Amino acid sequence: MTAIVFPCPMPLQGVSGEIFTLQRDDYISPTNGGKVGAMSAGFPLWSGQFTLGQGLTEEQSDEWEAFLSMMRGPQRMFLGRSFVRPYPLAYARTQLAGLTRAGGGAFNGTASSWSQAMQADGQALLTMTGLPATFVMSVNDFVDFRWTTGGEQRRALVRSLQKVTGSGGGSATFSVEPPVPEIQDGGPGVVPSNATANLLKPECLMRLVPNQGQLGEKTRRRVIAGTKIVGLQDLVP
Repeated sequence: MTAIVFPCPMPLQGVSGEIFTLQRDDYISPTNGGKVGAMSAGFPLWSGQFTLGQGLTEEQSDEWEAFLSMMRGPQRMFLGRSFVRPYPLAYARTQLAGLTRAGGGAFNGTASSWSQAMQADGQALLTMTGLPATFVMSVNDFVDFRWTTGGEQRRALVRSLQKVTGSGGGSATFSVEPPVPEIQDGGPGVVPSNATANLLKPECLMRLVPNQGQLGEKTRRRVIAGTKIVGLQDLVP
């Protein structure tokens, strides 16, 4: 018997609905001339609200109860993700299986390399290489970045804002939100240059938000009903 490793993934089955979106803390301030200025306080974080379906099996219900118990409220981290978009939209049926990189070799959902270019207006353009030829990225496709710190898993998550078809050489460039919080020239940031960009079930580190989730009552079928789980991204280096 081995101990549970944290951060741990969410149970695979049972989510019937979700709200998975960026949570921002924004402010606007009108000037004397009527022009409105806008600014953000802090980096935007992913928020996930997951509703469990009414048709859970007893085993699935027990698994979710155990998951909520092991989190100890917000004390421990878990790997949260969108259950609606676990793969790029163009490959939802195949789940990225059977693809090969443009340069040869099986494609496992990770890019060979990545880079980010920031535009003057703050728009972030992400370039990924080592993809299959003419790879399609659709609006709302997710990309996560994976690395380890002190032997512990780390994640960052971004989402595509436009549909693009990559080059025959396996490169694709597209706008993302939020920008990748990368470390540049030793300055502030979270994601190191050696992080792996991944398209297969992209995820981020999350903690349960106190007093926002609700564990449903247990029915006579011995399953929980009406359960809502709320998590907020923890973006740690």
